[in-house]
Amino acid sequence: MSSFAQESILKLKTKKGLNGKNIIDGMFFTPPLKIISPLEDGDMAEIMLISVSAGLLKDDKQDIAIHIGKESKIRLTSQSYEKIHDTQGGYASKQTQIIVEENAFLDYAPLPTLLFKNASFKNTMDIYLYKNAKLHYSEILCARACGEIFDFLEFRSKVCIYKDNNLVFFENMHLKPAEMDLQNPCLFDEYTHILSIIIFDDTINIQSLEQKIQNSSLNVGISTNNGVIIIRALDNQSERLLQFKQDLALS
Repeated sequence: MSSFAQESILKLKTKKGLNGKNIIDGMFFTPPLKIISPLEDGDMAEIMLISVSAGLLKDDKQDIAIHIGKESKIRLTSQSYEKIHDTQGGYASKQTQIIVEENAFLDYAPLPTLLFKNASFKNTMDIYLYKNAKLHYSEILCARACGEIFDFLEFRSKVCIYKDNNLVFFENMHLKPAEMDLQNPCLFDEYTHILSIIIFDDTINIQSLEQKIQNSSLNVGISTNNGVIIIRALDNQSERLLQFKQDLALS
């Protein structure tokens, strides 16, 4: 791995083409970030964001801008886990801004974030939803890597979601294992991985979703408030959390 800090930029804009397919309307990226051409999946297109590096190090920064055009239906995935290595007293960061235009749909489903020993990571996510836009947002945090359990230094993740430019959802997660008992029963307890799902979608059958969650063997809960559905699940394996999300069949 290179010891030189990298500032990487990725910009992606999609639209619905004349033939009804979801297409890329514009893109720009700098190494190590890249974009894979869309794969059609019914009326949706899956676009994979990849990073051709071994992970993030001290002072590495990613600046990502995603614009989902009117009536576009997009699933955004990633090629591999987001690995945060020893940041040597500094930190790595990622800032993402997402716009979902009128009647568009976004399933934001990257692979998990993996925190190694002495890692510090700051993540900021701003999402803007316009009229009748739908969002399925998920992220998984892995606090165990190569047998290192809660050995990272700091993890900060701030998620802000706006509807018609009004803030409707705010979450600020700040974890510092040296100052917090993360294995407290009110926090991670006996688990090391957490899945968060945030849904803005009025077509979801909440009763059916609650039944699937009740039937799950995972430690999982669901809540609703003012049009948003929030699901949290804890486990010790990211694969089980990924499978759980897939079994929910949200999109």
